[in-house]
Formats: sequence, C-alpha cells, structure tokens
Amino acid sequence: MAYGTNVTNDTNLKDKYIIWQPGAPQPPAVAFNRRVDAIKAGYIMAARYPGKQFAVCKIVGSVKPVENVKFDSYSE
Repeated sequence: MAYGTNVTNDTNLKDKYIIWQPGAPQPPAVAFNRRVDAIKAGYIMAARYPGKQFAVCKIVGSVKPVENVKFDSYSE
C-alpha cells in the first residue's frame, strides 16, 4: 500500500497510525508515519471497497510479552 510500512513484530509502533476496517477478517498490517498518509490510505481503501467504513487510528501504546506482559504508553 502506498505511503505505509508493513508491520512485523519488530516494528516500532510509537507515533504510528493504522487504518482499521471494522468487520475485516484480518487485522491492519500496514503502519503509517504521518497522519496525512494514513488519511490518504483511508481514501484509497474507501474507493476500493465501496460501502465500507475505514477508521484512521493513532497507536497510543503497545502490549508485548517480555518476562511479564508489559504495556508501553506512548502518550503519557
């Protein structure tokens, strides 16, 4: 997809955005560095899939197991 990066377990998600389509069978797999790029991708997806709603979401933290499960907040 234009403007974004495919996400892996090693991707740093701080300050990233995703496009989420409620009801999609798969979770978002692309992250965007800039809000404007995520919005552009949302427009592209909405044109490609008429009648579907797409949300531009800012990632505010991530949960990742280390020794214990840990939440890293990006906004506080």
